[in-house]
Parts: sequence; C-alpha cells; structure tokens
Amino acid sequence: MKKIFLIYLLAVTDIAYADSVISDIGDKVLSASGITPVNPALVLAPGTYLNISGKLGGTVVKVFGNDPCPKDWKGLSLGNGCSVLDKPVVTVHYLLDGETVTERWKVYKSGVRTSLVRPDGTIVSQAQ
Repeated sequence: MKKIFLIYLLAVTDIAYADSVISDIGDKVLSASGITPVNPALVLAPGTYLNISGKLGGTVVKVFGNDPCPKDWKGLSLGNGCSVLDKPVVTVHYLLDGETVTERWKVYKSGVRTSLVRPDGTIVSQAQ
C-alpha cells in the first residue's frame, strides 16, 4: 500500500511540476511575442434581445450600446453598437413603443455570474 501511495504522490508531483513548467513557457512566449494578455470581457452584440421587465414573459427589447465591438476570431471588425460589460455602468439604447430609450445599467459581477440592473432596480434577463 505504501508503494502505491508513493507512486501516486510522485505522479501528482510530476504533473504539478509539468503544469508550472508549461505555464512558465507560455508566459515567456507571450512576453517574447510582445502580445499583452487581456482578460476576456462579456459583450452584448448590437441587437441582442433582453427581457427588461424582471419577470418571465415580460417586455423584450433589442439592445444597442455605445462601444466598438471587438474583432471576431478572424480579426474582422463587427462595427459599433456593442455593450462591453467591463465597467461598472454601461449605457444602452432600445426602442419601446416606437420611442428610443437610453438608460445606464449597473453591471454586477460575482464569480462567474454577471447581472445587469436598470435604474429602477429591475434585473435584466435573457429573452425567452
């Protein structure tokens, strides 16, 4: 039993060491390439449908933002009108009853979860 545990411990130690070596190599390659690593940000594409009433089956609108859209994986620009959720407040625009509405929504992050809250306190959700 002691031999099995020792072999297991050595294997885990080797894997942990290999992982740190690979991470170090990756960091050195990024540094040498001159690329600055950027943490990804959530983005609402122009025309994203969202429920703004805070209840299931509520009011659904197409949302547009003021931010330039990030490039896609091919490096092509998607234009403007995105809402990049990398700041505490984002400005969004939508049509409601034929009128353009502009609001500033708070962006709350907790772990992997991101929430958008309208000025009246209503939580925005995905359209159903």
